[in-house]
Amino acid sequence: MVKLMIEKGADDWNNGLCNACEGGHMDIVNLMIEKGADDWNDGLNYACTGGHIDIAELMIEKGADDWDGGLNCACSMGHLKMIEFMIEKGADDWDGGLRNACIERQVDAAKLMIKKGANRASISKELTEKVLGKEESNA
Repeated sequence: MVKLMIEKGADDWNNGLCNACEGGHMDIVNLMIEKGADDWNDGLNYACTGGHIDIAELMIEKGADDWDGGLNCACSMGHLKMIEFMIEKGADDWDGGLRNACIERQVDAAKLMIKKGANRASISKELTEKVLGKEESNA
């Protein structure tokens, strides 16, 4: 289907790259790169949203360096392995990760951000209580 779209004139390589990164389609990611896609940071964020570490690694090899953006995307979706991967790469926006995890009701991701050092006071008490419960929110 992608090759047919290219034959018919599609040429938005970066948009195709991001969609392929989120969907975990390494073959299409490589095709988009071959065609000229070069939006590595957005590709990384979409790979983190989709939880695709192999594609995130490729985006980093190509030059992506938006560690915190990737962390926040992974927290929003609750991809714990991806969160750990981004932390290993240098992400340290614990408060942003906590906020995104809470907004999307990703309890385990929120707990991980708190464990890493997120400031519970950086987001509303009402939101943390909804996600973590009253006792854990106040811990």
